[in-house]
Amino acid sequence: MDVRERYEGLQTRLDGIDSDGCYFLSLLSVAEEACGRKIDLIDAVNLARRRKLVEEKFYVLDPCALLSALAGGRWTRKVVETLGEVKDNEYTVAKWRNERTGFTHFRRRYFDTLESSVTVKEGRIVGYYVFAWN
Repeated sequence: MDVRERYEGLQTRLDGIDSDGCYFLSLLSVAEEACGRKIDLIDAVNLARRRKLVEEKFYVLDPCALLSALAGGRWTRKVVETLGEVKDNEYTVAKWRNERTGFTHFRRRYFDTLESSVTVKEGRIVGYYVFAWN
């Protein structure tokens, strides 16, 4: 992919990552952590869109296929209400919900892609997505 193909329409393609990209960005961080290398955001966005793994506003359609495309390997996901022991090949994303606003937000257990999430401040964890890399 040349420079023009990487950047042409990129601003339009990134629309929504500010408010709806938390799950996508959390999965990107999981992929980086699992494979031990940095993954270029522009490449990840273009790949996810080209393979139809995310919708226009970054709603993730197939998280395990996205992780496989970014980090390689085979991925599985289980959803749990409470988090037990996390194995070495497992990576977690917490799902938060603010009942007052009805918004949800995804973040890693030890960091957030937002500097200050109202959903996290006012909400509660409603579950964990546990991804296993095989």
